[in-house]
Amino acid sequence: MSGGCHSRKCSVGHGPAEHLFRLLPCGPRRTGLTRTSIAAVGPKPFRHESGTLPLVTTLPNLVGSLFRCQNSVVDPVIIEAALNGATRRSSQPHVPISPAEIAASGRLCVEAGATIVHQHDDFSTLAQSPLGAGPEGMSAAGIAAYAGLLPDHPDILVYPTANFRGPSIQDRWDHHRVLAREMPVQGLGPLRMGLVDPGTVTLGSYVYGYSPDEIAYKWESCRELGLGASIACFTPAYAEAVRAEHEARGLPAGSLVKFYLSDGFGLPPTEASLDCYLGILAGTGLPWAVAVLGGDVVGSGLAAMAIERGGHVRVGLEDFASATGRTPRNEELVAEVAELARRSGRGVATCVDTARILGRV
Repeated sequence: MSGGCHSRKCSVGHGPAEHLFRLLPCGPRRTGLTRTSIAAVGPKPFRHESGTLPLVTTLPNLVGSLFRCQNSVVDPVIIEAALNGATRRSSQPHVPISPAEIAASGRLCVEAGATIVHQHDDFSTLAQSPLGAGPEGMSAAGIAAYAGLLPDHPDILVYPTANFRGPSIQDRWDHHRVLAREMPVQGLGPLRMGLVDPGTVTLGSYVYGYSPDEIAYKWESCRELGLGASIACFTPAYAEAVRAEHEARGLPAGSLVKFYLSDGFGLPPTEASLDCYLGILAGTGLPWAVAVLGGDVVGSGLAAMAIERGGHVRVGLEDFASATGRTPRNEELVAEVAELARRSGRGVATCVDTARILGRV
């Protein structure tokens, strides 16, 4: 699959000021803003290891007008913490791997501002366990991690990864079903979010993807189980598939669309790439976030761009890589995004905010 952007809707070609005007939730007449007035406001800089990054002005009247919803509440920024993924300690020594480490890292991320926590299980350990690496084994590992996080933070959204090695869609996805059944039994409350990757992408030498029938299974399973979909868009084709599903059947309540930018696949972490994805979803009103895989969502400027445009941010050691050898902890990465959100004037979403923004209440 090509990583290029061939959609007609990707031919955006507008700068930040034009985007701020075009994406006003309330429209220019209700805000009283114009393209000229938006462009005239100078950005406030934010210091990061990579240098000074532009950030939307902190003037309350402008930010309040840009991000005010119909109920006149300014939408704060949802932060997702992707704790580990395939990252190993040889590159990032602080990456959590065991369930206890995942729980501890998750707690610190929540305290730093995250309201969504995503973890990968250690498949090498699961494969040697009595339950194996199928749905029962993956759900047991997830519950072990969530048991150290959810009792203190019951309203946090958690969701697992896929089983990349399963021969069928049931083997690859149905640990969500076991979690949905067993988490309430264990006193951890309901599972509220499930992973949906609506496409296929080549990651290095590995082809990761799903057939149309398998994708449909995940959409319908999320609806059946009452899960919001955590939607990964590795290429613009994924976003096109999301729009098609939204227009045909509507997305499961509580869903969040995430644009994965990378120099290794799909589109690079640039303003033009964000323009492309926003063009595809234009007019849908779907909540969205950005992530930079194999890079730095803050250092690249993507986090500030997303916050400026009304989006949200995923960050964490699953995604992070540094050309300077930096080895942060997950909670440090979350704190950087939280600072951007606060300095923008939007603030950091609470669990109540997150549920409202994602349409769960």
